[in-house]
Amino acid sequence: MKRFLLRLFVWALVPILLLFSLFAGILIRTGELTSPDQLIQDTLAGKTTLVEPLYFGGEFQNWYKAQVAWAKGAEVLVLGTSRTMQIRGCMLPGAESFYNGGGGISDLDELLDYLSRFEEEKLPRLLILGLDQYFFNSVWSGCEEAIPWNYGSSPMNPLASTVDAIRRYGWGSYSLRAVLSAAPGCVGLPACARQRGFSPDGSYHYGLDAEDGAVDLTFDDARRRITSGVSRFEYGDTVNPNALDRLDEVLTFCDEKGISVIGFFPPYAPSIGAIMQQSGNYSYIDQLPQQVGALFSRHESGVALYDFTYMEGVSDEQFVDGFHGGDLVYAEMLRRMAADGGPLAELTDDATLAALIAGAKNPRVIEPAG
Repeated sequence: MKRFLLRLFVWALVPILLLFSLFAGILIRTGELTSPDQLIQDTLAGKTTLVEPLYFGGEFQNWYKAQVAWAKGAEVLVLGTSRTMQIRGCMLPGAESFYNGGGGISDLDELLDYLSRFEEEKLPRLLILGLDQYFFNSVWSGCEEAIPWNYGSSPMNPLASTVDAIRRYGWGSYSLRAVLSAAPGCVGLPACARQRGFSPDGSYHYGLDAEDGAVDLTFDDARRRITSGVSRFEYGDTVNPNALDRLDEVLTFCDEKGISVIGFFPPYAPSIGAIMQQSGNYSYIDQLPQQVGALFSRHESGVALYDFTYMEGVSDEQFVDGFHGGDLVYAEMLRRMAADGGPLAELTDDATLAALIAGAKNPRVIEPAG
């Protein structure tokens, strides 16, 4: 009887082991078991096409983007939150070297420490700096003192990751066919299954998530945040002087290092911007162009500051959500910035950007991806 039960147990265990083996193989196929350090090396060596691991843990995105930026030492660097990640190298063909480090920082507090970690010879010559409006909201962040840049990756748990991969497959989050047919160089389950992730130039490609059926143009998430005044949509009527101090320190550093800085306030989707303006709860935003502009004008490094908060001439369908514009929005932003002359006019031209916009098959995505 014991032998029979043992055989029964073994036969019952076989399909479970096969299932785990299959999905462990999926994690290997998608590069989810690649070490973070190896991924950095592969990126710098040009071996990756799209990168978005699901199971690396920690603040991986920030760590990954920073490590690549520091090692690459691009002449033109884009820096900011995820609201800067749609500026692509193909939009600035005149740049000798380009990297979009968007996502490498999450607040002004981290910015100076982040820039200070570059080797002297790898500092950018031009910094395109995204300044999220809420950085300056006294209600959102105290900004009492600079916070050292301390993000990192954390070891993944192969067993837990395999179980989660099985669970996600059961939910219909991805198909095995999509994963197995993914192009070489895709790293991460989202990259392989949804064709989304960081391109070699650091910009973000939304892939299938930017398709018409995948985007909620009612922007319910942003509307809920506005209604509740939470999650970077906190109400505020004053600009935080400590945030201005942090930015002043950054511009002083750039003065000393000979880095030119072009700053911009990223756009909200038109319908979301209209709600914010009509609410009267975000009057601090109206003060930003004057106060931050005055700060830029006091520094040699402060080349220009652009306010695209309530950007005209774009539509909701060009946004992925209420506060993340797609590629066409950012291409149009660069057109307007370059039209003013200065460094950007030397790196791109209206014809190049107009051709990218005209060639887009999707209102949110420009090809090539970077």
